[in-house]
Amino acid sequence: MSDNQEHQILLVDDEENITKALKRLLRNEGWRIETCGSGLSALALISKADQPFSLIISDLRMPGMSGSEFLEKSAEIMPEAVRFLLTGYSDIRAVEDAVNKGKIKRYLTKPWDDDAILLHIRQAIEEVTLRWENERLTRLNQKQNRQLYEIGLTLEKKVRERSRKLKEKSAALEMMNRKLEKSFLTTVHLLVSMVEAGDRILGGYLRQAGRLSKKVAFHLGLQDSDAEAIGIAGMLHDMSLFGMPENLLRQSESEMNRVDLMRFRQHPTMAAISMETVEKLAGAADFVRHHHERYDGKGFPDKLKGEAIPLGARIIHVVSDYCRIFHYWPKNLQGIIFKAKGSCGVLIDTFGLDATDSLLQTTAEKILKNDIHKKYDEKVVLSLLSVTKDSSESSAKQSMRWLPIEHLRPGMVVSQDLFLFDGRMLLAQSTVLDNAMVRAIQKMEKMKMVPESIPVIQ
Repeated sequence: MSDNQEHQILLVDDEENITKALKRLLRNEGWRIETCGSGLSALALISKADQPFSLIISDLRMPGMSGSEFLEKSAEIMPEAVRFLLTGYSDIRAVEDAVNKGKIKRYLTKPWDDDAILLHIRQAIEEVTLRWENERLTRLNQKQNRQLYEIGLTLEKKVRERSRKLKEKSAALEMMNRKLEKSFLTTVHLLVSMVEAGDRILGGYLRQAGRLSKKVAFHLGLQDSDAEAIGIAGMLHDMSLFGMPENLLRQSESEMNRVDLMRFRQHPTMAAISMETVEKLAGAADFVRHHHERYDGKGFPDKLKGEAIPLGARIIHVVSDYCRIFHYWPKNLQGIIFKAKGSCGVLIDTFGLDATDSLLQTTAEKILKNDIHKKYDEKVVLSLLSVTKDSSESSAKQSMRWLPIEHLRPGMVVSQDLFLFDGRMLLAQSTVLDNAMVRAIQKMEKMKMVPESIPVIQ
């Protein structure tokens, strides 16, 4: 694969106005766009292509060969391509079979929102770009290893020198791996930031769920790598809800109508399928798939029960329900009482509490404890409540102040989400500043892109 490979996108639809509309939407992105009017012609084009397509978007219903059949065959010819299915709401029942057979990352509905579909396409292209970069670094790594081996076969008298160089190279490769890991985590945070740009409440909810899931995993004694995977799954678990009506996100399952409930219950499976296409996310995909399983076996999608539910999924279930109360519930006294009683069947004693975080915290604790052994694992609930209590006490002891950007130093913690003047998020709350971040923020301040002072914890 060439290091300078150009991204190609294939659009397949028997309606020429659809492919023209998509091509027109993508004309300024700098990608090469090919179109076909049928699955058969598209398969012929794929078979003789001189380089793989980065993304294939196909309509579901086409004469001769359906989009589902075409995508399944295209996966055999060009498995590395990301595949999107374009379908109307009426075809939703046919999507699951198409997703499974065609290894489809995402399905898009007609009519589409230009901004939303462009965001999905950019994310897919970014994923392919990252894969290419990883392959390039792997080739570079292999080349360097061959060079090291050749050096090792030179003169015996250079054995000590060779050992020293091998150690240096090993350290360099380890640093490269750490950089790749950091780049991967940065990409995950970027995905959440892109969601946050379109839906600030959902983005903030996902960030908090990710942070708390990781903390609870550590509190339960899990190793760093396992806790990191659970934290990532917590950040991405409801990513597939992006673009759904906001009222759906605010409702409990008991408040949803039949159609909305069906769509809602599909989202863990769809998110898990999307994550499984990314190698470094495959381990976290199982946690996302099962984060709506109940401890009593009455959850979905597989009705797992008790310890059969992966621990990461049990953690995300408790954490996500906790975070949803703070992000999607009403912020007034009567609204909280009504919500608790109506959707959860819980009565709240408000004596001595105000209608802010203290009331929401008390409500969340009571709801979680009320559903222990029904929805939740008891040890996970107690761990979360311990973590949130510790965090609250720790935050009260820390000194937060607004600091001029010129005085920022590595190690300081951003105490609130930091946004550019144009509304885009730059850094999330609780980000620990490093040298590169400090320099970038100071440069942006000189360009009048950020405030002159920001809130930090020292």
